Amino acid sequence: MTSAPLVAVVGAGPAGLAAVRRLRASRGVRVVLVVPGGLSEYLPGTLAVATGDARAARYRTRVQLAGVEVVSDRAEAVEPGALGTAGSWRRVDAVIAAPGLALHAVGSATSRSIVGFWDPTGAEAVAPRIGAVERGVVDVVISSLPYRCPPAPYGLAMRLARRARRLGLPLHVRLLTPEQHPLAVLGRTLGDALVAGCEDAGVEVRLGTLVDPDALAEGKVPAPDNGPDAADLTIVVPQHHASPLVADLADANSPLVPVDARFATEMAGVFVVGDAAASPTPGRRIPPHGRGRSPRRQCCPSSAHPSSAWRAPMRRRRPRRTASSTTARAPTGASRSPTPAGHHRKGGPP
Repeated sequence: MTSAPLVAVVGAGPAGLAAVRRLRASRGVRVVLVVPGGLSEYLPGTLAVATGDARAARYRTRVQLAGVEVVSDRAEAVEPGALGTAGSWRRVDAVIAAPGLALHAVGSATSRSIVGFWDPTGAEAVAPRIGAVERGVVDVVISSLPYRCPPAPYGLAMRLARRARRLGLPLHVRLLTPEQHPLAVLGRTLGDALVAGCEDAGVEVRLGTLVDPDALAEGKVPAPDNGPDAADLTIVVPQHHASPLVADLADANSPLVPVDARFATEMAGVFVVGDAAASPTPGRRIPPHGRGRSPRRQCCPSSAHPSSAWRAPMRRRRPRRTASSTTARAPTGASRSPTPAGHHRKGGPP
């Protein structure tokens, strides 16, 4: 009897968990969730942690889902029909990747006046430095576009300004962004509301401010020619780049992965959802394997990919691949990979 198709979901953020929930409700589909440490972290908690109002542990929880196998490991590589974790490979019929975006390091070693973070864990590490500034100027700098949780830097600036007002601190908060208008891709209404909220909280918003990425890597945020004077503390939303898991699928000029209306990528059987995915374009056609990129192309850093061929768990190791090897055939049911979360297609899996 043919076993049910196996779908691997990578990442336990909102998109990954939504995909798991949708798949779990589908009949005849096995689901495995791959997440580092088996933990899910709630990114919006970053703001409360940064201002010292909460601990990062409050926004982390162990993932336990009935009917879903949870693998506490980091997904390192993906190719059609297989997912690599910790140097071994698991045969799967489809992969739904929701790894989010990765962060460039901010070089803070050369200066105590700059901190960079954008998750609760990073916020907790620098919260004492943020709380120690009781006078002068604090800058919240969006270093580049795109970034996770777009309204959040504005929310952080407003929290800092309102905290200073509540405590009677002589602290001026500024927000610097390369955007000409906040969240312009979502229309002017939301952006106007953010600017109005900042003005009400006493935050000075400076639009169109660019930051030199090379200087940022060295722990420096030089003021532009028409920019502000040096701040007593600069809080940087770091540059974001594609997760190594899907970096080979990302657009050349963006950390985001192009997807079609069903969140399918150009790699057969691989879908990308959440922050890592570009906005799906209705009617967009991703070149199927056989055109565009080869189906053999592995989406992983070369250092992460084992030299041996992928193998199914608990089975004898396959011979090493050679240049003349044919593409590994997908296991039974691979053509029936389910529709990603949020996209239902009548008649079951496509």
